[in-house]
Amino acid sequence: HPYKLGDEKLDDEKSPFERYLAILTEVDRYIGRLFNHLQEAGLADDTLVVITGDHGEAFGKTHANNGHGFSVYDEEVRVPLMLWNPRIFSGKNRESKIGSHVNLVPTLLHLLGESPPDAWHGHSLFSHDHPERAYFFAAAWGQYLLGIRDEEWKYINNARHGTEELYRIADDPLEQTNLASTYPERALRLRQRLAAMLKFNEASYSWMK
Repeated sequence: HPYKLGDEKLDDEKSPFERYLAILTEVDRYIGRLFNHLQEAGLADDTLVVITGDHGEAFGKTHANNGHGFSVYDEEVRVPLMLWNPRIFSGKNRESKIGSHVNLVPTLLHLLGESPPDAWHGHSLFSHDHPERAYFFAAAWGQYLLGIRDEEWKYINNARHGTEELYRIADDPLEQTNLASTYPERALRLRQRLAAMLKFNEASYSWMK
């Protein structure tokens, strides 16, 4: 926000969402130039390009949020991931696997025929034992939100207010119908997974105290 390129004058006639899409179009053009240069220079087959983002962006369309960092709904935590190499990937393929940035470097090592150290977290998105799971966290403006996506289910816990939400993403991709009271055992299991993740991280990073 306010979604403008460099020092350009802000176009007030366009909505924030339109300005955002215009920036994505411009960035896409730059990425295309990068791909063309690698191919023209004969470097494409020996170069793996990785394009991702650190967060999504909300525009008040599905929830009462704008920007990012204020929730763990999909519009704020879903990010792009593009892997480009003409030799490794022939044609255009799109995977629907669930993962997070902790899986990124193990995925790259997998593609390069290497194994990550045992101490690393995460699994390659292309490995047969990759769990369809991702964890989320948001703490802007004083909230303390934790979330987990486990296959078709998404669970959100507001630790500050003591509330929880549960969504079946396959049937409810916009996260509109809270099923926490309908499936309390499912919510409990996912809450336990979040607790286990927090305890694991606390033990892993205890040296920072």
